[in-house]
Amino acid sequence: MEEVEGSGLPRLLVFPGSLSSWRALIVAEELQVELQVEVVNLFLWHHLLPAHLALSPLGSLPVLLLPTGRALEGEELLAGLQQLSSSTAPGVAFKAGKEWQEKLAQASISALTHTSSLHPSSRTTTLRFPYHDPDYCTMATNYILTRADRLLEAAERQGSAEVRVGLVRLAEEHQAALAGHLEPAGYDRAVEALHALLGELEEELGREGRVGAWLGGGVAPSLADITLGLVLHRVWQLGLEGEFFEEGVRPSLSVYYRGIRTRPAFLRVTRWREETGVRTVKSDSDKVADSARLGLGAAAVVGGLFLVKKLLGK
Repeated sequence: MEEVEGSGLPRLLVFPGSLSSWRALIVAEELQVELQVEVVNLFLWHHLLPAHLALSPLGSLPVLLLPTGRALEGEELLAGLQQLSSSTAPGVAFKAGKEWQEKLAQASISALTHTSSLHPSSRTTTLRFPYHDPDYCTMATNYILTRADRLLEAAERQGSAEVRVGLVRLAEEHQAALAGHLEPAGYDRAVEALHALLGELEEELGREGRVGAWLGGGVAPSLADITLGLVLHRVWQLGLEGEFFEEGVRPSLSVYYRGIRTRPAFLRVTRWREETGVRTVKSDSDKVADSARLGLGAAAVVGGLFLVKKLLGK
């Protein structure tokens, strides 16, 4: 969604790298809500500046700021977008798929994202925009590792005791979760949790007699559908689609993802067709194999093809 000029429009404050911001943007697109979109850079800690904390005491994003000055977050934000919609088309089914939305909310994709940033992959992966950019990955890692300290600094500047307590609690929760992310087994736990959830969803989407393409049924995607589509998209960004749903692993989810990612709202917000940057990160075993091939190549230069054939056992 492009930024909209003009006063009097509701303002949607987002960080494009977060799935929650993308979800709000997609819902707004589906509902044809006209907004002024403003980017708040998490990596530069702009969400912890006094101006933003005045709108969101815990520095959350996204935030919907109504022309009346009221700021909405979470479920209230999504309900606010629904009220602002003037579209007669059923863009989002808000009452459907609630059970799946709750399950998707409990299995946070951020755990997989964080552990992928902190631990080297055990397999060769193709990182896609924006994770293909080493600088982006460095900024993301810095954010993860220093967030608790930044939250405590913001708490010290607060005059409100209630807000100060909330920021300190958030810092403690993040630090406790970070300890798990830093453990070697942290990545494995995140992978197992996501496999379990996607296994349930695969059964649901492939269930015999199931009606409709969406989790909640009907002709329009539910919030659960938009969330699931973005979870699968993050897996794709991290180059893990072959492990989780492509290549015959979960065929129903594969078909589902290919369908939802081509919806106009999904295309406009994620920009995956325009942003085509990729970077291949090799596993240790592939690095060893590459070194061996380089060694054989050097041998061919020094000792001729006879030596190479001998090394290959030919």
